[in-house]
Amino acid sequence: MKNIILLVLFIPLVFSGNSKKDKKIYKCEGITVAGGNGKGSAADQLKYPTGIALDASGNIYITDDTNHRIQKWAPGATEGVTVAGGINDATGITLDASRNLYVADYNHRIQKWAP
Repeated sequence: MKNIILLVLFIPLVFSGNSKKDKKIYKCEGITVAGGNGKGSAADQLKYPTGIALDASGNIYITDDTNHRIQKWAPGATEGVTVAGGINDATGITLDASRNLYVADYNHRIQKWAP
């Protein structure tokens, strides 16, 4: 398997409109919304997250690869809730309008998880 290196740069952007009031500046400061407590398997930790999806309520669903689980983090939550487990080598996730989770993995499949 080839090693892939992904480099992400956060650069402040300025988008100009027709007037001064249309200018928007995005700062290089982020807010941790999930994890951030070191790598691990506790409810407030993640270990190698590989994908995220958002629902209409602002919940974040995270493929927590090494922990073989999908964690749901509600807005403002300090820990996540495991909503699916036994998932190996997850590479991506999406939700449909009925909140079904679809998880892609390195095992050449897509799994569907109903709420």
